[in-house]
Amino acid sequence: MKKRTFLLIGALLFALLLGGCTTSTGQDDTTPSSEMTIPPETTIPPETTASPETTVPPAPTEPTHPDQEALDADDFVCLDEPYHVDSAGQVHYFSAHYYYVGESSEIEIAVLDMTLTLPEGWADRVWVVQEGASQDSFASVYVTNRALTEAHQEQTGTDEPLYGWRDFIFCITRRSKDSYYVSDPRTRDSYLGENEGYYYYISTPATEDVDCSEQVAWRSGLVRKIGQEAYDAIVDDLVVTYDMVREMITIQEPEE
Repeated sequence: MKKRTFLLIGALLFALLLGGCTTSTGQDDTTPSSEMTIPPETTIPPETTASPETTVPPAPTEPTHPDQEALDADDFVCLDEPYHVDSAGQVHYFSAHYYYVGESSEIEIAVLDMTLTLPEGWADRVWVVQEGASQDSFASVYVTNRALTEAHQEQTGTDEPLYGWRDFIFCITRRSKDSYYVSDPRTRDSYLGENEGYYYYISTPATEDVDCSEQVAWRSGLVRKIGQEAYDAIVDDLVVTYDMVREMITIQEPEE
């Protein structure tokens, strides 16, 4: 009896010993601990410096004749160059030439602040050419024989328009009072009139200086080629006197 009791106690102790070797949950603690995942570093691309836009210099502005609007309105178109640039880069308009292409015998001359009224029958027989600009102290208008320009053109073989227009019937010049150094210019035979700022004068072939006149040089050159008689025939009745020209022009005051 005692022997059986000892066996039972021993079995119980053995069972208790085996139970102590297991966890309280009955599960093997073999699950690996999860490691903390560190996100990869974000690579920031280096800043790119935008290349500056290429600056294109503006195209040079073409000079515009200061009287261009008035010239257009009065039916004058450019004959050669509208301006001249000197060696210092300064722009000048005193050598610009514009000729009349309208049909009226009453012609506004913006450069000279005057109106020119041609005699009856002259409109389609003459050229009217302006030289200079309203800002210049010196400017002129020429009335020249179209048939003479054609004769000059034919003799020289050029196709330049209005070639020979300097061989004029008459020329009216306007000169600033500030730039004139004659005590009383109104005593001159060529004086036509004046306004607040300018004196007006006339030139004709008869009044030109034979030693230094451009008109005389042109006329003499053509006479040598075709003869005086042929030249006079081309001139015909397109000649003037001082009184005729004075009747043709009306001088206005300069606009403000």
